Amino acid sequence: MQVIVYDLVTVPLQVFQLDATFHETKRGLQLFTTVFWLLDIPTNFLTAVYINGALQVDPYKIARAYSRSWLCFDILVLIPDVMAIVEGAQDAAEGTESIGLLRAARTGRLLRLVRFLRILRLAKLLQVLGSLSARINHELALLAFGITKMIFLTAYLGHLLSCLWFAVGDVEDGWVYTKNLNGAPFHLQYLTSLEWALSRIHPSAMQNNMALQTGPERALAIAASFLALGVSSLFISSITNTMADINRERQRKKQILYSVRDYCGSHRISSGHTLRIKQYVEREHHRKKTQQLHLELLETLPKDMLFELFHEGRSQALQHHSLFDRLGRIDPVMELNFCNKVLAELHVMTLDKVFISEDTGKAMYIPAAGQYNYEYLPPNLRAAPAQPKQSKMRRLIHRLSLRSAESKVWPTEVTTTTAVGPGDCLSEYCLWVDGWKHRGNLQAAVDGRLISVQVSEIGKFLPFACNRSSKQVVYARFFLEALNRHLLLQRGIVTDLPLPSASEKEDASFSMLHALKSFQVVNPAEEALAQ
Repeated sequence: MQVIVYDLVTVPLQVFQLDATFHETKRGLQLFTTVFWLLDIPTNFLTAVYINGALQVDPYKIARAYSRSWLCFDILVLIPDVMAIVEGAQDAAEGTESIGLLRAARTGRLLRLVRFLRILRLAKLLQVLGSLSARINHELALLAFGITKMIFLTAYLGHLLSCLWFAVGDVEDGWVYTKNLNGAPFHLQYLTSLEWALSRIHPSAMQNNMALQTGPERALAIAASFLALGVSSLFISSITNTMADINRERQRKKQILYSVRDYCGSHRISSGHTLRIKQYVEREHHRKKTQQLHLELLETLPKDMLFELFHEGRSQALQHHSLFDRLGRIDPVMELNFCNKVLAELHVMTLDKVFISEDTGKAMYIPAAGQYNYEYLPPNLRAAPAQPKQSKMRRLIHRLSLRSAESKVWPTEVTTTTAVGPGDCLSEYCLWVDGWKHRGNLQAAVDGRLISVQVSEIGKFLPFACNRSSKQVVYARFFLEALNRHLLLQRGIVTDLPLPSASEKEDASFSMLHALKSFQVVNPAEEALAQ
């Protein structure tokens, strides 16, 4: 992309009268760009392309696609540059000052006009910018990228117009000779041409203008005026539509918040509670907007492409689980079906509760993005029932009894908060323990996304993956053995966090690593994959 920008900027500058230093620098850079574009032609024959949304690596299809798009153009614009390099080498070898036919063609206006075809590489630059825009997923970043692209495109049109304005004025009786700029320094020529080119664009704040002398000057002034009207209209309409979309979205949110403020104000709700309601309304508004966009995506894409999309987006989380990662490497087709039938995505926002204590576990959660806080609650603090109103004496006796009971609680049986993030597997116990209840609360610290392994769906999926179910049974057996050993060592205390890894001194039969090592291949195909 840098070479394309260099061509777009320097090619129009050849109409100016450059100094000898600029000529030497430009000659070296021209040699570099010419070699780059020469090597770019065979490289394009080896670069995979997308055809109808599918990545093609067949050399014949790649060559046919490139031949129909940019091949002829790339060869055409390289001819003048190759001729100039060959002529320069011949002049250096001969050491003569004579001007041959080839050199006259290079310095003539015909060769310059052919070189101006390189400006059409602007279409390539717009194609690259389009691909970059397609990779941006953040709404504000995409908006800023679009506005920046429009600004730079308008600035480049001004640069191109200034060069054309100097080209039509660099004739006898033209404005270049009228203003005594013939032979002036390059920067003075360019800035003066840019100033007067912009002064022809309506509306312009530049008061200094010139009287048009020649026919080409009048023709370019008229064309520039129409071009300015079209470009300015497109630019202003694009910005206006973008800001209108943002304002409509804000108005919907303001209407909801206004109803909340009106209700809380009329019913004298406390400010703290009102603030929490406002924050919840804003989060739910953003959540519904995201869900609506996801539904539109599901209705647009075909089923096979949707399967591939979910597989690529969800399979990355399975790499953090030893069993599912190994099964996916052995059988990619099974992993594709597993990601679409068993896994689900859960998008959460700040302060959202993923699960709470004493709820029956319905899924194992693997954070894919964001940070979360897991708060372990000991049994004496879980789901405490509401206490009836008591007298002061009864409350004092109750506090004293709690203090005396604190000494009987195990040192580890206290409320603890643990930060978890991508790579952690939470509440795996509900997959292998029937009726598992959560031992704590999981809350989102920031906006994020989790991959959940649904308990109900994995039970339906196992019969269809009978050739892999034996490995899951072995894993589940060793997992339960490790869980029972952990309960004995920790005096019955267990959380929703992953089990700690077994140390080398402990019996390997109770560790997860031993469960994975115990897997045996059952057919020659698996044996070949294992090797």
